[in-house]
Amino acid sequence: MAALDHVLTTIAGLRDFFMARNSREIARAYHLLAEANPDTAPEVPDWELVEFAYNRLFIGPNSVAAAPMASVYIETEPYIMGNTTLTIRRLYETIGLVSPWQGHLPEDHLALELDACRQLRINIARSGSPDLLDLYGFLVENHMAEWIPIFVAKVMANSDTPAVIGWICRELENWLTIERQWITGQARNESIN
Repeated sequence: MAALDHVLTTIAGLRDFFMARNSREIARAYHLLAEANPDTAPEVPDWELVEFAYNRLFIGPNSVAAAPMASVYIETEPYIMGNTTLTIRRLYETIGLVSPWQGHLPEDHLALELDACRQLRINIARSGSPDLLDLYGFLVENHMAEWIPIFVAKVMANSDTPAVIGWICRELENWLTIERQWITGQARNESIN
């Protein structure tokens, strides 16, 4: 169970970071992630500078360097609320989730996808349902693995990215790698049984 707690804490920290709206929320998410991974967490001398870079990278008001929405990276035309968003909305509906941000934040926003992953991991642990594992596999393997590496590369290519944002993006990639391995292991165990 300790491994699951670590995964859930990591997902919650990542979700909260990409949902943050000010330096206080960014710092709170960072500290949650740093608790789970204290050996690699960088020092942060100025949260206001991090917030400035965070807004430039992810929020705006001008065009952003790395939009945290899957449709920007998956759709032929990089726009929000396309087929990708609708596919993820249907996936949420299948597992009984409805975004509280519907109509304000696309369902394929990274924070919402991470929240769905957290809910799915909890439900898989409780039920052991192969159907939920299949949905989780689709979300992580077929969807998130397609766009998160491109998103992270955009963040890392930006020369003004603060060390803490780079660290969090590497933690996101690490989480994705570990979850993909976990899904493969679960599918292998299922086929043996």
